[in-house]
Amino acid sequence: MARRSFEIDVEPKILKWARETSGLSPETVANRMNLDSETIYKWENGEKKPTLSQLKRLSNLYKRPLAVFFLSECPKEPPLPKDYRSLPKIHPKPFSQKTLLAIRQARRLQNIAIELSKLTERKSASDIIKINLEDDPEAAARRVRDWLNVSIDNQIKWKNESIAFIEWKKNIERKGILVFQLKMPIDETRGFSLTDSEIPVIVVNEADAVNAKIFSFFHELGHILLHKGGLCDLKDESLLSAEDANIEVFCNHFAGALLVPKDVLLKHDIVKNHYGLSKWSDDELSKLAKYFKVSKEVILRRLLILDLVDLNFYYEKREEWELQAQSLLEKKKKGGRANPPKRCLQEIGGVLVSLILDSYRKDIITYSDVADYLFIRTKYIPKVEKLVEGYV
Repeated sequence: MARRSFEIDVEPKILKWARETSGLSPETVANRMNLDSETIYKWENGEKKPTLSQLKRLSNLYKRPLAVFFLSECPKEPPLPKDYRSLPKIHPKPFSQKTLLAIRQARRLQNIAIELSKLTERKSASDIIKINLEDDPEAAARRVRDWLNVSIDNQIKWKNESIAFIEWKKNIERKGILVFQLKMPIDETRGFSLTDSEIPVIVVNEADAVNAKIFSFFHELGHILLHKGGLCDLKDESLLSAEDANIEVFCNHFAGALLVPKDVLLKHDIVKNHYGLSKWSDDELSKLAKYFKVSKEVILRRLLILDLVDLNFYYEKREEWELQAQSLLEKKKKGGRANPPKRCLQEIGGVLVSLILDSYRKDIITYSDVADYLFIRTKYIPKVEKLVEGYV
């Protein structure tokens, strides 16, 4: 005889809040739970109550603790990041469940970092400098590069873009900025930044190419130093309001100028020996991209800003490369076997992982807390400890 699951008295507004903040429609929830959508509507208007078993399924579906359904009032959460995506103004696309989950995850990790930093009396490595929209992006980029203490000579010596990615990430984190890599739909966002707290956060899309993530680092760093955090897709700024477009154009220009300094680019033999504006060969662009450890699109954008490339050629190549990137992304989705310790360090970053482990060693948090904060099983913690050795 089947065990009966009793109905639970849950505030209807809690059920509705949990669903809406997860980016799911009643129809989607009903489909995933093998119910009719009318049942979901009745739960949310108080005509019907879910069973404990159904609440557990909702908890898993909404990625919320089961305890949240027993609250009498909806929890207050920070507002979503400002939306800088280039979307139609009349019917903008809402955030998907995966993006909303990434935002919540980033805020949770940010709060953990703030709390543990206070408890361990760990101070940030440096005061974060400020830039303004009125600044020349080229000059701002030079100032920020000096602040990060990364010379162009060191950048050029890095073996490849993967090493560049790791080194740039470390240098940003050492300035008291958290950097996370989280799963989000690539066609929805390339990354976002959180600036409404004493520890700012940069999040890049885990699915993106390495050189694209490097550019996203500095685009979002621009947002942080302007103190104008938000969520970006790095697409056509013409669909944005004048104010938002101004910010996105500045952050793109700033990121490119920092990664590919104007004077160094202009002195490169390939640029000095190139004739004409209309065409640049893939070989030329690839060699410049390899030299600076960036994408070919970053090089082409820099050449465009410096009036060294034809605008039509720029758009033609960008469209070609976008199609190639989509094809590579499809291949990447197939992927290989997951490595939980390595994935943990990639997603959360060495600085926060180190802070969490240090808090455990000082008896501030438990071993179970460590696993919870790192989104990992306890058996993998020793391997994570080994990987993070010498990171900071």
